[in-house]
Amino acid sequence: MLENKIKHEVDKIYDEMVSWRRTLHQYPELSFKEYETSEFIFNKLNEFGVDKFERLSETAVVALINGAKGDGKCIAIRADIDALPVEEKTDYEFASKNPNKMHACGHDGHTSMLLGTSKILTENRDLFKGSVKVIFQHGEELFPGGAVSLVEQGVMENPKVDAIICAHIVPDKDSGAIRIKSGDVSIGCDLVNITITGQSGHGSRPHEGKDAITAASQYILAIQQIVSRYTNPKEQVVLSVGTLKAGTAVNIIADKAELSLNLRTFDLKTLEIAKQKLFDIAKGLEIATGCKFDLDYVVGYQGVRNNQNIVDLVAESTKKYLGEDAVQIGDFDLGSDDFSYYMNATNTPGAYYFLLSGYETESPYPNHHGRFTWKEEAMKTGVVSYLASALEFLNN
Repeated sequence: MLENKIKHEVDKIYDEMVSWRRTLHQYPELSFKEYETSEFIFNKLNEFGVDKFERLSETAVVALINGAKGDGKCIAIRADIDALPVEEKTDYEFASKNPNKMHACGHDGHTSMLLGTSKILTENRDLFKGSVKVIFQHGEELFPGGAVSLVEQGVMENPKVDAIICAHIVPDKDSGAIRIKSGDVSIGCDLVNITITGQSGHGSRPHEGKDAITAASQYILAIQQIVSRYTNPKEQVVLSVGTLKAGTAVNIIADKAELSLNLRTFDLKTLEIAKQKLFDIAKGLEIATGCKFDLDYVVGYQGVRNNQNIVDLVAESTKKYLGEDAVQIGDFDLGSDDFSYYMNATNTPGAYYFLLSGYETESPYPNHHGRFTWKEEAMKTGVVSYLASALEFLNN
């Protein structure tokens, strides 16, 4: 049976995948600076014998693997390859050797799984028609994200991608299963950097200055009304102020305050309402406080909205190869990912889902934490899910 053959192929290269993962984990590189990582990927793909390379940026690697059964559709599988500016605090023997850099989001596993998928596909071309495009994407962790440039450079064309999938590692009490759903699955996120300029003065004569700290405090409180009063309660909206910097001395009225916030929502119309209110409230407080508000609005990632047909493909294919327990129907996630751009900018149906990977500590540490861990055995499920979905899509 094909299912047994695929599981055997994955078992056969599992030790290699672990080796790749641990090498990548020791040498993490930050977004848009993944030079050694991309060279590692390129050399492996070249060794496997892929059909076509595309270097659409300095650090992303894209390759095409053609089936031996003739022309057909094209499915893309994406893995992000960048690390985070996080100090590693795990007990791994293969912990990061690069100070204050860590694969704290599982991208080392994503890369290794897609390399494993690529190797098996190149060695078993007789199993499928059409083609699989593997996208090793740079810069997922840093706005504007690497997906934008790749799409603009034509990554979804030549051949045209008919569907795209991506799995993301998450620590969970379960391991060796995927969690997937149709519709909204990952929330959109924009950033806003705000500079408030007032006028300094002596702390004993506050009426002679224009207090930037007071203005910033009023703004932080006022914008909470955006979620509670200006947007539809049925829509998910998250507005979080992450930083506030102001003041130089205890007896000086601050003439400058800087704050940053992130705005997250699934719905684009709701996003526009919230965005406009951020500016409206700033204008009102300029009058009320006498301080000047300058808003730098950074467009980030749109929400990921999964296609029902591709979700069904991934779920049913994974069940077929691994059994009913290998698939869970999940909920949406309030994290953000530029995977949305591949689908939204090109109108390509896709599915973004989660690989439940367990953890290696007494309790789970979340993605982006210095003690973040996951079980390497989960990569087997990830690769089988990729292969099952690709083969079912291309052959049926």
